[in-house]
Formats: sequence, structure tokens, C-alpha cells
Amino acid sequence: MSTLATLPWHIAVPLFFAGGFLLGFGYFSALRRTTALLLRQGSMLLVLALTLARMAAITAGFFLAALVGWQALLAAFAGAMLGRALIVAKHQAAP
Repeated sequence: MSTLATLPWHIAVPLFFAGGFLLGFGYFSALRRTTALLLRQGSMLLVLALTLARMAAITAGFFLAALVGWQALLAAFAGAMLGRALIVAKHQAAP
């Protein structure tokens, strides 16, 4: 039986890169939605829920990656930054 900590690096790094990408894409999508709600004077309860959910998800993801090792943490961070770049590029072109 294997755990995440015993995964070979050539499997863990792509796995955590993909997970980091999903975390980053979700995090920055939720951040975009949170700012839109704040600008529209939307529900403050929803703003709080989105903020807490995205902070909890990204913290748990990076913590899990850190438990595996620095390679997995770096891969997760790189994936999250790619997700961020895609969200920024997507919404920069939009009016």
C-alpha cells in the first residue's frame, strides 16, 4: 500500500502540478466572483463563504503538497500560477 509521501517524484510532480492548476484556477475564479459581488453590493454572506472556502482549499492543497516534499510543493505552486495566468488572460480581454 502506498501513500502520497511514498510516490516517486516523476509521478508526484505532474500530479501536484495538475492539482495546483485546478486549485489556482478555482481560487482565482472565486476571487474574481468575490470582487464582482463586492462591487455589485452583493450578499456579504456569500462573499465571506467564498473567501473562507478559497482560503481553506488553497491552504489544504499546499499543505498536502508540502507533506510530500519540496518538489511537489513547487509543482503545485507552478500549477496554481498557470491557473492564475489563464484567469487573468481570460478576463483582461473582456470589457
